[in-house]
Amino acid sequence: RWIAKKTNWQLSFLRTIYILPEAINSIYSLFHELKFTKVLQSQLHYLHLVFDEPCYIYHFVLSDIVEKRISCPIMILEVTRGHQYEDSPCKDLCNVKYPLYWIRTVRLTISLQDLSDLILLLMPESLPSIEYLNVTIEHRRKDLIAERYQSIKSIKLSENDLRYRNATETKLRSFVLRQMELTDVLVLFNTLTFPLLDTLILVDVYDKSLDNLFAFQQLISPSNLPFLKHNQFRFLLRFPAKYKQEWIERYYNNGWPFNNVGFHVDERIVEQIGYSSRLDIIEGVFFVYSIPFDLWRYMRTIHNYEFFARHSAITRQNYICQNMEWLCKWTNNEIQFITSLRAIRNVKTLCCSFFGINNQPEIVINPTHANLCHHLRSLTFQFKRHVPCESLKSHLPLQLILDKSPHLFYLSVKWSVLSRCSGRYPMITYVHLRDRTRFDVNQFNIIIPKVHYLAIGGQQLVREKEMVNFVCELLIDKAHFCELILLQINKNGNVRLKPQVKENTKQAIVAKIDRLKDSTVTRLEFSYHNQLTIWLC
Repeated sequence: RWIAKKTNWQLSFLRTIYILPEAINSIYSLFHELKFTKVLQSQLHYLHLVFDEPCYIYHFVLSDIVEKRISCPIMILEVTRGHQYEDSPCKDLCNVKYPLYWIRTVRLTISLQDLSDLILLLMPESLPSIEYLNVTIEHRRKDLIAERYQSIKSIKLSENDLRYRNATETKLRSFVLRQMELTDVLVLFNTLTFPLLDTLILVDVYDKSLDNLFAFQQLISPSNLPFLKHNQFRFLLRFPAKYKQEWIERYYNNGWPFNNVGFHVDERIVEQIGYSSRLDIIEGVFFVYSIPFDLWRYMRTIHNYEFFARHSAITRQNYICQNMEWLCKWTNNEIQFITSLRAIRNVKTLCCSFFGINNQPEIVINPTHANLCHHLRSLTFQFKRHVPCESLKSHLPLQLILDKSPHLFYLSVKWSVLSRCSGRYPMITYVHLRDRTRFDVNQFNIIIPKVHYLAIGGQQLVREKEMVNFVCELLIDKAHFCELILLQINKNGNVRLKPQVKENTKQAIVAKIDRLKDSTVTRLEFSYHNQLTIWLC
């Protein structure tokens, strides 16, 4: 709002916008400011929006961009994690009331809810200037869709639909496809022609059998893709683990048209959320991929440890990864863990989920392995136990990562996990606690002594009746949170409070805490529903 309404700032110089998930809600107000919208429609060169999930916020922003025909040469709508399988269905691009028309867009990264959205993108009038397209299909697992009586028609790609929409030829030079079925890839490339395509990246393309492999091998050929460069075709295919031996026999008997192929069996963690309880499923999968394995920049989620060991060391040294999700079954294998931390050395933002499946003892990292996560700046961590709490050592595995991340400044974690750490981390200045179970102010100040921004949320939200006492617990002692600038309670809370309740709560807090009485320095406001924000300087 400040940017849009400030009259003496030259918006004509604005060329790049980069918005992180913490600030993505603010884009709404900017989109509805006429002055700012004109900038977006005419002079912007680079628009990069980052979302945590492809849920309703993503859809609302995407709808605004389509409605206002905001188009610039480079548009990146990045989603850092997939669906969490919520009960409420998510809308797709087909639900937007306005036609898609991004005339200036040359490079586009986008997440689509299902394959019907991909047809819209490939229509000639939608993206007439597109040359570089990076698409992730976010549709949910078919078994979950079937269980919830939702139609699965939209998650299959139809050759008739492609032809009906007149999507028969594209000007694409680079095409990245992520999370598609192999059968849908075949339909797409057998229906459309890509006469200029020189780069093709297929990531996490999966099939339930090996029946379509021969058709796939024939598809990626000079006759179909005449300009495709041999070293610019990279792939990561996924099959059920039971097909490993059959694939090996085919490989040695019939060969493989794409040189330098690697393969291995691994475990893949599939998260499902039912109506009332969460079930974490680990399934065996068989991966086939191009080597040297350098697909990290296109992979959003890494499962377990094997891909860290197989990733090209040369690429790893020269590439900085902005966002990565790491799902893994916790192990006490020191070599695996050290190798993985070395591999994520160049990752800046890591969303990490460990699953304690077995009763694993602790491991100790040698001091010679210091600063393994040298570039890590932001960590979202969760540890899900499937064994009794007392059977796991308190500092595993969060403390092992924190001890090796000298430049980490943002941490999102449950207090029940952070409280088990015995280290001291003055480099962390921004903390988001997703719960406050048995929160201990003294212990928190020992672990994170220099916090500047503290947000507390989660399912156990602080109700308005508890609000005053909890804020006093945090702020009444001036020895605690000496460097705190911003405190947020009920982060992203969705409980609506009456205006009088908000005002009474603020007055009661100010009356009890001396450092909040100077209104020229501090400010209290309910910025969103029952989310209380306190500025301390």
